[in-house]
Amino acid sequence: MKLRIKQLVSLKEANQNFSRVARKVDEEGYVLLLRNNKPAYLVFAYDEDDVVDDNASLFDALHRLIERRKNAKLRRRAKGGEKNG
Repeated sequence: MKLRIKQLVSLKEANQNFSRVARKVDEEGYVLLLRNNKPAYLVFAYDEDDVVDDNASLFDALHRLIERRKNAKLRRRAKGGEKNG
């Protein structure tokens, strides 16, 4: 999983301004919350299409979720819904 600086948020910031975290999740697809500068939580927007069968490994499920979010973001950019960068 590739992360950009925009996707990293401290737990302190998340506690103080969760609406900003929610906007970042909407924009980036997911956000990694940090505790003491170490990964603590991964936050995704809920989507019923993301539910997978019980036999899938957690890694496989997360990989599919990340790919789906990335593809959705690329489609929005192609339609002009987001600025590049």
